[in-house]
Amino acid sequence: MDDRALQVLIPRQLGSIMDGFSLGWNYGAIIKEVCIWIVLKVAQDFTIFKAAAATHVSQFAHRNIMEAFHAHILNLSMDFHRAEPSSELLAALEPSGAFSNIIQELASNLISPLVDLFVATIYLYRTNGGRSVLVVLSDVVKGASSPGNFIGLVSYWSSISDNLTELTTTYKDIREGLVSIEKLIQTFHKQPTIVNGSKQLQIHAGDISFDRVTFSYGGGHIAIRNVTFTVPGGSTVAIVGESGSGKSTLVNLLLRADDMKEGVIKIDDQDIRDVTLSSLREQIGITPQNIEVFDWSVMENVRFGRLEASDEEVIEVCNAVGLHDGIMKFPEKYETRVGERGITLSGGQRQRIGIARVVLKKPKLIVLDEPTSAVDSRTEIRVLKAFRNLCRGHTTLMIAHRLSTIKDADLILVLHDGSIVERGSHAELLEQRGRYSELWSLQTAREAN
Repeated sequence: MDDRALQVLIPRQLGSIMDGFSLGWNYGAIIKEVCIWIVLKVAQDFTIFKAAAATHVSQFAHRNIMEAFHAHILNLSMDFHRAEPSSELLAALEPSGAFSNIIQELASNLISPLVDLFVATIYLYRTNGGRSVLVVLSDVVKGASSPGNFIGLVSYWSSISDNLTELTTTYKDIREGLVSIEKLIQTFHKQPTIVNGSKQLQIHAGDISFDRVTFSYGGGHIAIRNVTFTVPGGSTVAIVGESGSGKSTLVNLLLRADDMKEGVIKIDDQDIRDVTLSSLREQIGITPQNIEVFDWSVMENVRFGRLEASDEEVIEVCNAVGLHDGIMKFPEKYETRVGERGITLSGGQRQRIGIARVVLKKPKLIVLDEPTSAVDSRTEIRVLKAFRNLCRGHTTLMIAHRLSTIKDADLILVLHDGSIVERGSHAELLEQRGRYSELWSLQTAREAN
């Protein structure tokens, strides 16, 4: 708004200088008017505040777009992420700077000329009664108006006409910017296919039940077919099977990353489709196949399980999962940065960080998705000990590839082509001499060799 005031004051001051010459003012008075004009002109050309404001608007818009985009895609359902490669989502973010530039263009190059038109209409009406430049010039010739009035009018019109011509350039830039952010806008228009429930999940015993659950992907491939089983509260149920048999799909259905096509999943007799996603996922602690470790300190990486946890609580859970002694050997102990993707940590340490996060979260239900798939046999023994401590007294659903990790499970389900083909304890399944017994023989033979 300071620019708008200066655009009025500078032409008026120039007109005042012309009147001084025409009316024969003394030298000192004219110099005074000239000095005022110089000060106003320098103030107009001194654009640091305008540039700073424009930069602030651009950075503020860019930051908020990035945050909103990430929050939006994280809220979308699993079917969206299967269809959209991460590379395309990252590419969609690249022109987000163009979006902030559009906002800057709207704020400075579009709104300003419109304000100029409004101010010009009021100014010209109040100073010249709405008369045209030719009429004012005629009045000057007749002596009815001062030369300064004419000079001020022409100077003012010249200054705002430059801004008005920027409207066409601004329109062109905005159009080009909208084309470049088309993918970004399309992504923002995507809506989650998972409908959020309205009730809060209340867990008491912690029973989990799958009742005739069927799920298929968009292409029609049936991944889960009429699956029924129950995980009693406080017990451990393991699910095994070859790759592609549907093990991880069951975890996605329990977390409502996907929704079943048929059947129902209940937790303590509550249909998970009726409860809010946040209350469902807050009650479940999951240790995935690959633990994501950030380039933070060990303390902050473990605290990621529950951000409000104190240092003492973090140290306590690290003791519980067998991490503490190893951490104390690091140069800066718990404040040691672990490097990108935890490059300074061993595979077992990364797995136990994942376990520690779950312990820190204190969930009612635990899901272990092939937790020892990336560690050697020696490390596996230490990790399994930590798992046993973690699962004690909790309802646990365990997805396993290495059958040695689930020998002590209360119930083992064998999946094949999306269906449960065998069920029982480790000993019972070996006696059946079916698919589980075959998998067990293959793995033990491989380990022996």
